[in-house]
Amino acid sequence: MVDGRLLAGIDIGTTGSRCMIFDLTGRCVASAYHDYPLIHLQTGWIEQSLPLMLETTMDMCQRAIREGGIDASRIAGIGLSTQMCGTIACDAAGELLRPMISWQDTRATAETAWFGEQIDPREFGRIAGVPLTPVLTLLKILWIREHEPEIFERTERWLQVHHMALRALGADGFYSDSNEVNLYGLWDVSQAEWSTRLLELTGLNATLFGEVVPSGTRVGAVSRSGAEASGFTADTPLCTGAGDQMCGLIGMGGSEPGTSTLTLGTGGFLCASSPDPRVDIAALIVQNHVVPDRWLLMAAMLAAASAYQWFRDVFGQAEIDAAERDGHSAFEHLNDLAGQAPPGANGLLFLPYLNSAGSPHWNAEARAAFIGIAQNHDRAAFARAVLEGVAFEVRDNLEMLTEHGMRLNVIRASGGATRSALWTQIQADVYGIPVQLLEEPEAGALGAAMLGGVGAGVFSSVAEAESAMVRVARTVEPDPRRHKDYGEAHAAYVDAYQALASSTFGRLAHLGIHT
Repeated sequence: MVDGRLLAGIDIGTTGSRCMIFDLTGRCVASAYHDYPLIHLQTGWIEQSLPLMLETTMDMCQRAIREGGIDASRIAGIGLSTQMCGTIACDAAGELLRPMISWQDTRATAETAWFGEQIDPREFGRIAGVPLTPVLTLLKILWIREHEPEIFERTERWLQVHHMALRALGADGFYSDSNEVNLYGLWDVSQAEWSTRLLELTGLNATLFGEVVPSGTRVGAVSRSGAEASGFTADTPLCTGAGDQMCGLIGMGGSEPGTSTLTLGTGGFLCASSPDPRVDIAALIVQNHVVPDRWLLMAAMLAAASAYQWFRDVFGQAEIDAAERDGHSAFEHLNDLAGQAPPGANGLLFLPYLNSAGSPHWNAEARAAFIGIAQNHDRAAFARAVLEGVAFEVRDNLEMLTEHGMRLNVIRASGGATRSALWTQIQADVYGIPVQLLEEPEAGALGAAMLGGVGAGVFSSVAEAESAMVRVARTVEPDPRRHKDYGEAHAAYVDAYQALASSTFGRLAHLGIHT
């Protein structure tokens, strides 16, 4: 007899919110998505409207249920995948005191330098499992303490999107999962508990950060008000999911060591499971896994598919106009354009540091650049260089993992980049290992639904959920000849970063023309 139960996965990302509903084989039966803006206040300062994000999320839940013709009473559990490392200042009741500071925001450079004087950054990394970087919630809290003291004094809860979304749906407290809390910068990732040393250094208290429970834990049920807002049935089990990249990992079936997963969305995230925390690899973000006694290793790149989106918006008006005429995506037209340039883009390189550099460099002063421009370079070469530049940055991180003894045999990919056959082949050729695409490309939402199933008792474990709901659609093999050629181009890419990092980035980051 076919099990008629369904699972809902809610994915609240950086630039949009998605609700997807799956049957227990992993087949999507309903989906809805809508985007929302980032608020760029000035270079490096990025905020978001949390009320708009939550309103959009509720609307997408309603839309998925309505347009999919779903009987909401069949939904056995709800799980969340959320962007991590936000900074949400609230009073005791969870009311916002200021707009949310985005994870991409790097304003807290002075606070980062100050904290690096209180503790050796290497020791910090060994405890927290993350590099000491302005991206961390901790440093933004310290920035608010310094620049907005009245807000700091009134704040009684420093929360994340995960807390707020669960609460809005009906959770009886402010719950987060043990996977994403170390991106506060105050968590001991090896011991899976708040770090007494880091808390003492900052004067902060762990009670400010909500209640931490394992991913896939039931934390209540949809309330009457949550049901009215979202379209779910009241009393549907609500479960902690995980951070977006952890959900993506299990949504691609990557919980076992040896398989890496790659999501190219707003940022780029190369992830792998490990039986050891590997806090010795300073450039990695290490998080507690949803599987006990396992860790998520993550290389975070701060611009990925968003670099291609930037190129479309700034240089792709012809493709935008073509899309309006024929109904295709502007990206489809850009892919056709990029495909007209040969591999290597005729010697044109792109460094994708539009939001500064994450792994493996963690350089807040890094800026994007096209290098090697000559008169023979047309828009096709520039478009292809963007695709290749993002892949080169991923290769930097793959090589870092390999140098530390991690053997990765295959990459499973998700995100907007997988819609481009050209970009997927470029990735396989640059990395030199097969790239697998999944039947369900929205791995974050699928992983969230799987954790909702674990929390609701539909599945006994993450492994059982992966076995039931994840399937590989096809494998893209690398071309050995192009991989060799790309090796030379990547070497030039590495040299270009090193040269700019030592001579130019710092000047650009502080350059201003006054009128």
